[in-house]
Amino acid sequence: MKFNILEWKSVGLRCPDFNIQINKKGKSLPSFIQMPNGTGKTTTLELLKKSLYNHEFKSNEVLSYSAKQKNEFKKEGYFQIKCEVEGKIFYSKINFNFENKTCSYESSTDDGGGWNSEFSLPSQLSRIINREIINLLFVDLEKDVKPMFRENQTGAQEAIKTFCKIDLIDRFITDLDSYKTKKRKENIQSGATQNQINTEEARETKIINQIEKISIKIDEFKKYLNKTEDEYNNGKEELRLKIEKNTDIKKKLDSLQKNKDEALANYEGSLSANFDAIKKIGTYESNLKEEIIDFVAGLDDMQLPEAEARVFFEALIKRESCVCGVHLDDDKRNNVRKEMESFISSDNADIISRIKNSINQNSKESSMNDLNNISRQIQEHKHNLDSYSEEIEYLKKSQLTKEDLVLNDKINNLEKIRKEKELFLKVTSKKPYTSKDDENSESIVSLEEQKKIVVKKLAKLSSTQAIEEKAQYLTKILEEAKKESEVEISNEITIECNKKLKEMSLNNPLFINSIKENIKLEGQSEGSTGQEARIGIIFLLTMLERSSIKFPLILDVPVKGMDFAARRRTAQFISKLESQFIGFVIDSDKEDFTDKFKEITQNANNFLTCYRREKESEEFDNLAEEFNSSPDKNSNAHVVYDYEFFRKFKKEGEENGAN
Repeated sequence: MKFNILEWKSVGLRCPDFNIQINKKGKSLPSFIQMPNGTGKTTTLELLKKSLYNHEFKSNEVLSYSAKQKNEFKKEGYFQIKCEVEGKIFYSKINFNFENKTCSYESSTDDGGGWNSEFSLPSQLSRIINREIINLLFVDLEKDVKPMFRENQTGAQEAIKTFCKIDLIDRFITDLDSYKTKKRKENIQSGATQNQINTEEARETKIINQIEKISIKIDEFKKYLNKTEDEYNNGKEELRLKIEKNTDIKKKLDSLQKNKDEALANYEGSLSANFDAIKKIGTYESNLKEEIIDFVAGLDDMQLPEAEARVFFEALIKRESCVCGVHLDDDKRNNVRKEMESFISSDNADIISRIKNSINQNSKESSMNDLNNISRQIQEHKHNLDSYSEEIEYLKKSQLTKEDLVLNDKINNLEKIRKEKELFLKVTSKKPYTSKDDENSESIVSLEEQKKIVVKKLAKLSSTQAIEEKAQYLTKILEEAKKESEVEISNEITIECNKKLKEMSLNNPLFINSIKENIKLEGQSEGSTGQEARIGIIFLLTMLERSSIKFPLILDVPVKGMDFAARRRTAQFISKLESQFIGFVIDSDKEDFTDKFKEITQNANNFLTCYRREKESEEFDNLAEEFNSSPDKNSNAHVVYDYEFFRKFKKEGEENGAN
């Protein structure tokens, strides 16, 4: 299936009133759209995305799309996109009411049915497209690629699941759950059983709702960490450079940091020692200690097994009477021999033996004095740790201006928030299930286990255990197949991406080590903007090559940070793409990229230049007239469909402007 964008139109928005057509002579050719900074590239990319899924606009978000220029505020505006799926045309339109701060969708097709006042996509597209796919393929390489390389992000893994159809397995598992629920409801009995089922179903609903709630929370935390990462790292680096300008201060800080690290190691060591001491029997109160020691003595008195369980039973068989006083005849001795194998296993015997040895040893090794000594050490190491931390912070602040101190407080607060969210993602959300957990748990692992327990209870209550067991068995097979598929496909994609990367960068190439939740690089934790852009493009191209569905790929700043050799290689790779390609570029992107692309494709492409008409744009208006493209004097924007104009167009200072 092939999905192409043919045109889009904006009216009354903060971006100029563009009507951009990229369908050239009935063909959706690769298109390069030159839009200077400040012309609405970012806005356009956002609205292209939101035209293809049902986005819920908040009032402040609606206002953010209103025209910002003087004398341009309008009560209403809209953004409209025209697309083609398998030869059929459809339209999606977003209407903005800036007075009421509201938004509404409309949709239409070329079948003459007019506009529908709702968001709607053709059925063959709605089944496979969603927000996640759109966000993966409509990409600002400067911002959107980073999550593919960051901890706590799953962008790369989700891309593989989506484009390689691994997510279909999840849908099948969901269908299985629906089938189980259906059969359970069909088999429900009345009376007391019904009341029990109602109770468990209510709990199941609570658990499912909590899973959804925590999943949203996890996603929000990941987005926050990604969004604030650059601000946090840049702020820390700025402060570090200012503080370390003074070499004497740097030496003192290095010395204090070394002491702090030692204090931290000692503190953590004393905590570990305290934990080990607590586990020893000798540290317990005397009455409990005596009871445990008596228990061990009782094990010995009763001749319970140390090496293996048979020792006890063999001794019993040789006795004239049982420990209970009953006379042992031959029949009873035979019964003992017959049952002893199933009474206790050799594993259990070994466990008992270990319990005895551990208790005997630990009861002699420790005392309450040990705990008191360790407690004093903990307090001492903690005091040292806090003291060094305070000294470091005081010394840092002494080198900062008032403005720097504001930044320092901001970064410290940001660090605190980030650590809290990282702790939640790495620990809280992954805590294993315990019997004390309930449906209010914030651990996805625990909630999933609780759900399994409830489902088993419901299966028993509704007499659908056989269905449940079969479904669980099938689910297990599917989950294992999904896991194996992800690993195998990830490995294949890693190999293919690295082949392309080797071709792209002949000098000091950076390769992918693995692709799991995110992209892991070889030999380093992260790459430069240019390196990550290169790898991001290669990854997306490889994904699209493997996909049977030909989605459009839209890239903003596609060669940001790349050298000229990498630009030329990127042009070559993109030219081989079977899916539609649209690239937003500025003047500085053109050299050794768009000209190389034109050469490779032998002019089988579109080159558009879109600019805002204002006093400073008169020279472009005049240039456009030379190419028989006179601008509409009443319009605030102009689009020129000509390569020579595209090549000659240049706006000063655009690299430092805002989108």
